Amino acid sequence: MAGEWRQDPKAAHQLRYHDGNGWTDHISDNGVIGVDPFDQPRHPPPSGPSTAPQDEDAEAIKGRKLVIAGLVTSGVSLLLCPCIGSMAGGGLALAGQRTTPVGRRSALGRLPLATYLLSGLGLLGWIVIFAIAAATGEAEEPEVAATATTMTTEVSVPVTTTSAPAVTVVVPTGDAELLAAVRVEPEVDPGGYDRGLFNYPAGGTDSRGCNTRSRVLERDSTVPAQITFPNCQVLVGRWLDSYTGTAYERASDVSIDHLVALKQAYVSGASAWSPATRTAFANDIDRLGALRVIGGSGNASKGDKDPAAWKPPLQQAWADYARSWLGVKIAYGLSADPAEVNALRTMLTPPPPVTTPPSTVQTPVTPPPTAAPTTKAPVTTRPPITTPATTGVYYANCAEARAAGAAPIRRGEPGYRSALDRDRIICTR
Repeated sequence: MAGEWRQDPKAAHQLRYHDGNGWTDHISDNGVIGVDPFDQPRHPPPSGPSTAPQDEDAEAIKGRKLVIAGLVTSGVSLLLCPCIGSMAGGGLALAGQRTTPVGRRSALGRLPLATYLLSGLGLLGWIVIFAIAAATGEAEEPEVAATATTMTTEVSVPVTTTSAPAVTVVVPTGDAELLAAVRVEPEVDPGGYDRGLFNYPAGGTDSRGCNTRSRVLERDSTVPAQITFPNCQVLVGRWLDSYTGTAYERASDVSIDHLVALKQAYVSGASAWSPATRTAFANDIDRLGALRVIGGSGNASKGDKDPAAWKPPLQQAWADYARSWLGVKIAYGLSADPAEVNALRTMLTPPPPVTTPPSTVQTPVTPPPTAAPTTKAPVTTRPPITTPATTGVYYANCAEARAAGAAPIRRGEPGYRSALDRDRIICTR
């Protein structure tokens, strides 16, 4: 066998001479192929330095990287897109195999076939999944799909829902007829109540992604509600709490009240319902009054109480509350206990007219002012005095009258003179 320079198995960066029978001690200097150490060159050396070993190593590394990339791509394609990803993975692996030099190809470089097999399995799995999903979708298609067109400040798109079959019970309109139509029975709690049994509010989610809460807020806002998408979050609007008469503008300040609470419905007959009927009841936005926007604290005070235990604070709302309550219970075949019916009858009875009784308050009469009693000076008995005409009594002043003991002197008495008079009595002091 002819001798030749080969890559040193102990040091890949240099060449060692193989004489055909075994390795010799002759090595090249930095990969430069020397002459035949026995002066018998079987393979003429190249005209210049050769970098073939280094290029071969680089190509081998590049090939391995491509093969690894192909395997990773094929694996990911099993979960994402086997039709495209698996082909790309197989192509990368095949490119890696071809890039790797023939003498340097390892088991890793021979895996393109495995990538195609993985891709085929992934594609087959996706075909099975799509077939099962199509069959399931046809089997679970809802019996009734309600449609509506909803306007918001953000979008205007057709809205479809997947609610349960609608209730078809005819509800009377008169108060007496409503009271007569409701089934009167005591409440029965079989236990096992859980709010999740009613699938609220997710059970009323429409094609926009708006659940029952968002749809009721949008429906009852007296101004166009501001809604963000794609999560369908209602931010602001204007809602009137019919229980208290209070207005709200932030959606975070209000809650949705089930007129007939879920627990109240459960003990009135809903415990025997199917999941579809419970979902229809809890998410019934088409029956006005069944779901209401109220202030956040109102729902907590009402809880699951019936009208015998709780009534709206605003008495003007009692009649509408009672009619809506009876309408919901009759439509869904729920019972009402005797105390509940009596309370509803009271709420439906018009209050007596308020009349203003005749005023019993008399206008006070101001009595005429009474003169202060006049205190008369004590009468002093003195001897009679003759009149001035006969006796000629004259007092130049009050001092003389007092000195004579005649003061006080009244009109008509001797010694009286008008020049000294103040109040028909002179010389009082």
